[in-house]
Amino acid sequence: MSLQTSNRFNPFWKALSLSDVETVKQSLQAAVEGRFFADWEFSTLLGADRETARKVLSDWPLITIEPADGVAIVMNALNNLLAYPHGREAELLSYVPKGRIGISETLDRLGELLTEKSASL
Repeated sequence: MSLQTSNRFNPFWKALSLSDVETVKQSLQAAVEGRFFADWEFSTLLGADRETARKVLSDWPLITIEPADGVAIVMNALNNLLAYPHGREAELLSYVPKGRIGISETLDRLGELLTEKSASL
């Protein structure tokens, strides 16, 4: 079964609310297109180069790369938009209207889903 097919039916991603799906997409777009992370450290912060992260963004909510890598990119994007000292709060709001609170809430739900998924393996 291909990664795309296996993810299409993955209950983990189906468990996200439409609001969370949108917040992840907006956050990925901010990470990939925004001025939050310098090119020289992008892959260190997100765990992949900008082009791979762009692929995750373009295919979202499907993860068409190795699932563990796709999940890591999503989690790293959200975590670093919150924790990295980018100092670009107005720009962040232009990408993610729910701002830090929305990103944090989505990140918390993703963490809970990952914990549930790990426990069921």
